Amino acid sequence: MSKTRPRIRLLLLSAAAYTSFAFADGPWPATAALASGLPPAATVGSVLFDTDSTHINQVLWPMLRTTAALARLRSDLVIELDGHADVRGSRNHNLTLSAKRVESVAAFLVRQGVDRARIKTNYYGETRAGANIRDRAGQLYDRRVSVTVTTANGST
Repeated sequence: MSKTRPRIRLLLLSAAAYTSFAFADGPWPATAALASGLPPAATVGSVLFDTDSTHINQVLWPMLRTTAALARLRSDLVIELDGHADVRGSRNHNLTLSAKRVESVAAFLVRQGVDRARIKTNYYGETRAGANIRDRAGQLYDRRVSVTVTTANGST
């Protein structure tokens, strides 16, 4: 019987560009393999949100579960969450909404066993929006929480 390495594939689902990791042999063996070879800083992906929503789509749960598993395996990792909103709505509303989105993702990770002290949060509202207000696909990308893992010493 030959030993096979865990296979990892990135799934891009629909024009909405939801991303998540799927593992051919289940999440835990592949997660362990990832944890041993993780660079000092890596962007895991983005959690995309519907307009004016803080609900995390189920298709993104595997990515967040894998991120939590990596953090549980490597005590030197910190998870950084950067919240964003599209340009629609007032500046105050968008800042509040991006903060709620970040807290929604952080709460998910805590429920998966990540110590809240290892989660760094930032929220920017629409200040870092890159989309033209008429570009629906771009607006979707602006409604996101970016998930990055770094080592505890701040290496990037």
